[in-house]
Amino acid sequence: MTEEDAPEVRDAVAALQAAERALAAARERAGAAEREHRAALHADAMAAAELATVRLTEQRLQQQITAIDQELAKHRLTLGSMAAHAYRMGGVGDWSVLLLGAESPQDFLNRLAYVDAIVQGGNASIRELTRIEADLKAKQRQVTGLRERREELRAQTAANLKRKAAAQQAARAAQAEIARLVQQRQAALAALGAARQVDLSRYQVRQVESGRIGQLILPLQQRNQDSGIRPAATGSLLRPVVGPVTSPYGIRLHPLLGYRKLHTGVDFGPGDHAIRAADNGVVIMKAYNTAYGNLTVIDHGSLDGRLVATLYAHQSTFQVEVGQRVRKGQLIGLIGSTGYSTGPHLHFEVRVNGVPVDPARWVPGLR
Repeated sequence: MTEEDAPEVRDAVAALQAAERALAAARERAGAAEREHRAALHADAMAAAELATVRLTEQRLQQQITAIDQELAKHRLTLGSMAAHAYRMGGVGDWSVLLLGAESPQDFLNRLAYVDAIVQGGNASIRELTRIEADLKAKQRQVTGLRERREELRAQTAANLKRKAAAQQAARAAQAEIARLVQQRQAALAALGAARQVDLSRYQVRQVESGRIGQLILPLQQRNQDSGIRPAATGSLLRPVVGPVTSPYGIRLHPLLGYRKLHTGVDFGPGDHAIRAADNGVVIMKAYNTAYGNLTVIDHGSLDGRLVATLYAHQSTFQVEVGQRVRKGQLIGLIGSTGYSTGPHLHFEVRVNGVPVDPARWVPGLR
């Protein structure tokens, strides 16, 4: 983009770039919302699977607890029978009565074995009862933990439901924004197409005006030569302004408009707005031009057999007159934005035999 591009192009390009940036951002938001929705669905599926496992495990443990309760009842019944028998026998401390009542040594041994069996059986039943009760408590603790986990999973499921809803809403909003921005981008492209025609038309006008200026100044330079008005040019041109180069000489392909344009000079930023003669010479043109705006042309005479002139375009005001001799570095005008221009700048050309050439070949340090 240069200061001489049609303002419609600058506006259309800016609108298109803004629409494309917004569209990219909306697509990123849509992608993020979709990823969030998928993550919520995955988390919901994982929670549902774990909840089903917890319920099955809890059901199995409840069945085991019921079986343990039944086993405990049996052992308690056995111990109760043993206690009742002991009571009928006068208590555990009266087993001696049973033994002392033996009628023979063999009867004593039989009675002793009977007592031992009852005592050992009671101890075993007590140990088994203790083990079963411990197992029961462990499984009951497991059930309590599963119930707590089940409540946690239910809370997670509720949170995932909200998360899915929020993600779906964000995705729908992003898709609606994308649809709107696609239309905006299409409108920007259409505007750019129209601006392209405007810019191309202006470029064609500049080409015509450039050729016409060359046809006008070459006879004037030749007349100066024939009449003996020969500027005392040094042959080394001065940078005409202190502002920076904003657009160099040369052919460029517009990245969006898709056609090549020759920039016939060098554009400079405004700097201190002063425009100075690039070399000693004679002013041969001071005029307003549709494309170039207010322009001044200075004839520098013949250098190595070639007629050299410099052109200064888009000026706000003139400081010299036609026919006036100027010195190298003399103030000749002020930077402006007249003609085909979108902002204050100087369009500077070096013309050899009326044709624009690269000023960098003539102005030291311009590259």
